[in-house]
Amino acid sequence: MKFLEREELANYNFQNEFLRPFVVVTQKSVSSEIRELIVRCVSHMVLGRVNHVKSGWKSVFMVFTIAAADERKTIVLLAFGTMEKIVRDYVPFITETETTTFIDCARCLIAFTNSRFNSDAGLNAIAFLRFCAVKLAEGGLVCYDKNSDGHLRNGDASDGNNLTEKDDHAFIWLPLLDGLSNLTYDPRPTIRKGALEVFFECCCLLCICECVVCVCVYVVLHV
Repeated sequence: MKFLEREELANYNFQNEFLRPFVVVTQKSVSSEIRELIVRCVSHMVLGRVNHVKSGWKSVFMVFTIAAADERKTIVLLAFGTMEKIVRDYVPFITETETTTFIDCARCLIAFTNSRFNSDAGLNAIAFLRFCAVKLAEGGLVCYDKNSDGHLRNGDASDGNNLTEKDDHAFIWLPLLDGLSNLTYDPRPTIRKGALEVFFECCCLLCICECVVCVCVYVVLHV
């Protein structure tokens, strides 16, 4: 864990590269003991040094996304337990360096909605997606890129034509909305209902236009 104690410089991906082998082994190992060990190690590292994690978030979420589909219940629940802790207590750290890390987090949570071992984990994952959506709408997960002199790039408040935070980062919503819309066709009634409710809430948060509202109505009529 020493490497996480060292401050990672902007535009560097040392942490992500260092953690990449964990992703590869988790994906390819046939040993459940090794996969569980990796999930435990990554969980211990990220929770122990959460304020130092920068580019490493991408690999962390990839490990947990793979673990979400594991055939061993203990591995799935272990990974989800760590994700629960991250979202509940440390979600601002996720986008501290790069806002697009939120996309990896959202995809990871969506992966857990497909858990066949624990329906509560799926419902909780949907609830966490709602929590993240609220934070995103409030601007609590926005991280602006800066120049080397510390000033914002191409989007200062002095520019009267600049977009709002929600509009400026609209692309971040797409994986979340896409995942929720797919879940509205899930064969499990509780998951389908929960996803639909959160999907509507996200639409309200975004103040989406009439054409998207029509899509929502279509989904309701065909669920």
